[in-house]
Amino acid sequence: MFRHPTLQVSEERGEATAYGGLSVAIALMRSLGVPRALDQSLRLLQSHRPFTESDHVLTHVYNLFVGGTCIEDIGHLQGSEPIRRMLGAVRIPDPTTAGDFLRRFDPASLEALDRAIDVGQEAVWRRRHGRKKVDRAIVDLRCDQENVIEQLQHGIAGMRMPTGGLLSNAAFLTCARLAHNLKAWLAQLALPRETMRWEWKRFRHAFVYVAARVVCQSRQIQVRLAASHRTTPLLLQAHVRLNT
Repeated sequence: MFRHPTLQVSEERGEATAYGGLSVAIALMRSLGVPRALDQSLRLLQSHRPFTESDHVLTHVYNLFVGGTCIEDIGHLQGSEPIRRMLGAVRIPDPTTAGDFLRRFDPASLEALDRAIDVGQEAVWRRRHGRKKVDRAIVDLRCDQENVIEQLQHGIAGMRMPTGGLLSNAAFLTCARLAHNLKAWLAQLALPRETMRWEWKRFRHAFVYVAARVVCQSRQIQVRLAASHRTTPLLLQAHVRLNT
């Protein structure tokens, strides 16, 4: 029976985040070498003070991964000290800067962004199959592309047109494709395989929206996931698999 007692609510002074599951996505990007591939492929900035090309691309990717639906939602990440600690960053690009970065893309840089994402896919393939030769790969099982497109449009907000330019919107869609791939890559390498077919809403509630404290101790960043969350053991196992 719900008794609805009187609740005493106060402000907690501590470095906590509701996006503790983002840590496993960050670990995956590092283990696959995607940030390095992005920086090697893209040449859009004259100066890297303070951000690199991979910083800008992954800002959009992580914003969509945690459920952001527009560029302005980057502000929720930008103002979070725990998120900055997980990324090892002093600052995160603000929404205006993130939008300006998208407007720098031309056809050649869009192709370069696609190639950098392919580097991540090839790394996933090698980790799953090693060096053995695979004669056949199943790209789509049970003709499921309609559901994939629906999730890319509504689950990851990839079909939005946040800017007034065709190429900049194409760059945003490509960032959304990388965010969408993160779930599939995690399912292949670290999380239960059935999560690959989960809708984004279910996936986020299970593996992204996990309360966590992020502390710096002994020159290391420690992400302490809430033990009360039902999927915390799976997330801990995922980190072990990605770091071995």
